[in-house]
Amino acid sequence: MASLKAIRKRIVSVKSTQKVTKAMQMIAAARLRKAQMAALGARAYAAHVKAMALRLAERSGPEGHPFLRVGRGQETEYLVITSDRGLCGGFNENLLRKFADEWKQATGSDAAQTATVIGRKGRDYFRAKGLTAREHLVGFYEGLSMATVLPVAEGLAARFLDGTSRRAVLIYNRFRSAIAQDIIIEELLPMVVPPLTTALKVDYIYEPSRAAVVDRLLTRALGARIYQALLESVASELAARMTAMDNATKNAADMIQVLTMQFNRARQAAITKELMDIVNGAESLKK
Repeated sequence: MASLKAIRKRIVSVKSTQKVTKAMQMIAAARLRKAQMAALGARAYAAHVKAMALRLAERSGPEGHPFLRVGRGQETEYLVITSDRGLCGGFNENLLRKFADEWKQATGSDAAQTATVIGRKGRDYFRAKGLTAREHLVGFYEGLSMATVLPVAEGLAARFLDGTSRRAVLIYNRFRSAIAQDIIIEELLPMVVPPLTTALKVDYIYEPSRAAVVDRLLTRALGARIYQALLESVASELAARMTAMDNATKNAADMIQVLTMQFNRARQAAITKELMDIVNGAESLKK
């Protein structure tokens, strides 16, 4: 049995860890509400911009805008969104496992593929597995805005249009609730045009030109979709960390209880042994 000193030292260590996990849980919970509102608000914005852009793109001619057709290239480019930090349960691991399945399936079909990876955890995974990545974006969440996201969207669009890639696929964690996130795999390019109703079949006056407006708006819609996914990922990460730290805090409490019982048993055993030594000593003196 461990000594009283060792058990007491371990109890102090677990209590210290419990304070850290509790603090991390509270910080994540405090930030989650704001992140959740941002993610939900971005959903409506991204959907509206995309719908407007697709309505215009549909009128680009008999063949439609290039964004509406499969690209001329051979590559499938993945945009993989992970976090920069850990301690959030299976948030990154589950997503990367799902991505690995997609990557393996594409490899089996002899399709060329690459990826743009956002987040330190994704970068570390790619390096560990020896996977090809076009770009690693670490620290991308600092000062996150549409302005910082647009270059990523423009890069995807440029490679799609110049014949480098044939499709672009997004994979990220979508926020569902404080205790649940959904892994989403979504095709960004080519874009799918929903059926138009008769009421929406109107035309506009374009300035400077139809092509310029549609190109800019479609790229903006692509950027809005990526920005929304990043906000969803931030909210999901905070929710996952809050849950993970709550579980860790409860586990620490359970461990403290077990260690306390071990300490009490060890102390009782030590007292009993001391009393027995005294009794045995007294009996030896009588003899």
